[in-house]
Amino acid sequence: MRVKSSLHAEGMKSLSNIIKLHSDRILTDAKVIKPRMVERPDCGQGTVDPLIEAKANELIITAEAKAKDILEKAAHEAEQLKNAIQEEKNLWEAEKRQLSEEAWNGGYQKGLKEGRTAGENEFKSLIETAIGTIDTAKADSKAYIVQAEQTILDLAMASTEAILGSTLSEEPEKFIDVVKKALTELKNEKEIEIFVHPSKFHLLVSSRNVLESIFPREVQCYIYPNEELNENDCVVECETIRIDTGIDSQLSELKERLAELLSAEQKP
Repeated sequence: MRVKSSLHAEGMKSLSNIIKLHSDRILTDAKVIKPRMVERPDCGQGTVDPLIEAKANELIITAEAKAKDILEKAAHEAEQLKNAIQEEKNLWEAEKRQLSEEAWNGGYQKGLKEGRTAGENEFKSLIETAIGTIDTAKADSKAYIVQAEQTILDLAMASTEAILGSTLSEEPEKFIDVVKKALTELKNEKEIEIFVHPSKFHLLVSSRNVLESIFPREVQCYIYPNEELNENDCVVECETIRIDTGIDSQLSELKERLAELLSAEQKP
C-alpha cells in the first residue's frame, strides 16, 4: 500500500506540474489546483488506512477532472484567440492592399497626367523648333536664290556679251544687220548720222550702199568714228531721234530690265 500511495503522490505532483505549465502559458489568471497531500501515519506494518486511501484517490480523480476541464477551456480560448488574430491579420492585409492600390492608382494617375503634360510640352517645343528651322531654311533659301539669280544673270549677260562679241568679230555682217535694224525706224528722215567705234568705221563706210538701200528715197547718211564708244556700240541720230543700237548698250539695258524683274519678284 505504501508503494501505491507513493505512486499516487508522484502522479499528483506530475499532474500539478502539467496544470501549472499550461496555465502559466495560456491563462495567466488560471487558478492552479494542487491535490492536498495527506500525511499517513506510519503503522509499522506498511499498511494505510482505507479511508485515507479512498480520500486520496477521490482527490486525484477530482484534480484530474478539473485539470482536464482547465486544459480544454484554455485550448478553446487559445483557438478563439488564434482565430481572432488571423481575422485581424486578414483585415490588415486587405486594408494594406487597398491602401497600396489607392496609393498606386493615385501615383499612376498623377504620373500619367504629369507624363502627358510633359509629352505635350515636349511636342510643342519640337513643333516650335521645327517651325523655326523651316523659317530659317526658307530665309536662307530665299537669300541663296536671290544671290544665285543675280549670279546667274551676271554670268548669262557675260556669256551673251562674249558670244555676241565673238560673233561680231568673226562675222562682221552681223554688225551691219544691227545698224540696219536701227535705221528702219528712221526711214522717213532726210539726214542721218551714224557714230561707231573706229574699228568699225571702215566696215560701215564700205557698206554705205547696203545701209542706204533701206530708205525709200534718197537720204543723206553720214558716218563718223567715235573713240568714246565701245567696239560694238553704234549711235544713230537725226533731228528728233537718237538711237543707241550698240551691242554693249543693248546688253546693259537688257541687264537692267532683268534686274528690275528679279527685284519685283523677290518682293513679298
